[in-house]
Amino acid sequence: YALEHNIERLRVDHENAELLAHLLSEGSVVKVEHNEKPTNMVYCAVPDGACADLHLRCADRGVLFNGVAENRFRLVTHLDVSREQVTRAAAIILEEAAAS
Repeated sequence: YALEHNIERLRVDHENAELLAHLLSEGSVVKVEHNEKPTNMVYCAVPDGACADLHLRCADRGVLFNGVAENRFRLVTHLDVSREQVTRAAAIILEEAAAS
C-alpha cells in the first residue's frame, strides 16, 4: 500500500524507526540490530528465552510486536504510529525488559 499511495509517508516511518532504534539502544537489556538502509522495521535481541515474556508484558501495556525467535523481535512503524507513540513504546519496552 505505502509503495503505491504513500511514498512521502515512508520517510516519516523511517524517521520514526530511527528514533525507536535510538531510544531502545539507550537501555542495557535490549540490543538493537542496526540497519544500513532506511527501513520502517527495527530488529532487537534480548537474553535467550526472554522474548515471549517481554512480548506478553508489553502487549498488556498496548505495545505490540512480532517475535522472530526466542530472543529476537521486530517492531514496525507505519501510518498509524505517531512519533509520540514511538517514544512511549520505547519507554514501555525498556521498562519491561529491565524488569525481567
